[in-house]
Amino acid sequence: MNRKLGWMFCLLALAVCASLPAMADIAYTNIQDGSYNCCSGWTIGGSGSLVGLVEDAQLFTSAVTGNANSITVALGFAAGDNGATISLWSNAGGTPGTNLTGFITAPPAPVFGTCCQFTTVTFAGVPITAGQQYFVVIEADNTTWDAWAWNDTGAVGQLDQNSGSGWNQFAGETLGGMEVDTGGATTPEPSSLLLLGTGLVGAFGVIRRKLNR
Repeated sequence: MNRKLGWMFCLLALAVCASLPAMADIAYTNIQDGSYNCCSGWTIGGSGSLVGLVEDAQLFTSAVTGNANSITVALGFAAGDNGATISLWSNAGGTPGTNLTGFITAPPAPVFGTCCQFTTVTFAGVPITAGQQYFVVIEADNTTWDAWAWNDTGAVGQLDQNSGSGWNQFAGETLGGMEVDTGGATTPEPSSLLLLGTGLVGAFGVIRRKLNR
């Protein structure tokens, strides 16, 4: 009887442990309770859009070591044909370096000013390392004007914008809502909670556009 009881406790412990990695699968998030700021965000535009070319990149520090396989963003559509790409990049001295995922076509975004429908793209696993910094980059197609809706959790960090003459860095900005997830086993670091904040390196650039409604 005692042996059977011992096995039951072991199985229960295994079941509990098996449920824990869900938290460790999140490399970065500033999304809580499935919400974001409905009506304020960072402009994203194609070269032929009403706002001209504006590409956005947000820096984050990975909380885990694993294979990133999805990115979720709070993306809103303003005008044009509602086309955009989302990608994961390495960090090269505070600007996007190497495109690690390729340009992944995003599904049509919900109308900006509504809440809360997130846009998610998935891709083959890309190795990322705890404590290392990466960029999530969003680019609109030629005629599209989008907005990266701000998070509503108070998360701030580095935003980079490119309007055709290279990346400009803005530190301490409210970040657009986003989450980067990994699939399979991950290795959380002891200080992972301290790494959830995005990087604050980079000097202020000269071009910043904010969309308010």
